[in-house]
Amino acid sequence: MNRKRLFAGLLITILALTSCTIIYQLLLNGCIFWNCAPDRSFSVLDLDLPDSLFPESAEILPLSTLSELDGAIEAGANTVYWNEYQGRSVYDVRRYGTEKSASDFYIREVKNIVARYGEIPIDYTSQNADEYFTTCGYSDTGHRCWFVGRYQEFVIVFVVSINGEMSVDRFKEIVKYIDKQISDNLAG
Repeated sequence: MNRKRLFAGLLITILALTSCTIIYQLLLNGCIFWNCAPDRSFSVLDLDLPDSLFPESAEILPLSTLSELDGAIEAGANTVYWNEYQGRSVYDVRRYGTEKSASDFYIREVKNIVARYGEIPIDYTSQNADEYFTTCGYSDTGHRCWFVGRYQEFVIVFVVSINGEMSVDRFKEIVKYIDKQISDNLAG
């Protein structure tokens, strides 16, 4: 009789601990063990862009952690200004708990850009992204170009003002750098 109680108590304890662990995983990462993104040897803050990619006059704010994660498990962003704040870029990097969550965010972001600014395709092909979108369009502050790329559980959004100091070609060079940098980190 005591053995049965001991066994039942042990079984209930194991089930309770397993349930708590699964709930913790779901709440913290939005996934369960087998579909969670793997541990990485780098964080989103390691994906900063070098100053040399931007105009000489640029005021470059460091890549910093975002307080609004929008479902991501980690996120960082920076803003770069040039030409007395007439030019600007925003670089946003997010890591999600699953590739599906990253893909869902990617789709929402692309739909939002197209709905708000239209779509003028540019000639750019990512060699590494699982999903990517590049376009140029017009906002209330002028001509802009966007890149949205999903690399496994990461989503990168890069938007830049196109003006005298930032051309579409320079934008594409920065996007090539982003594409290579994230791919090298994922492979490493």
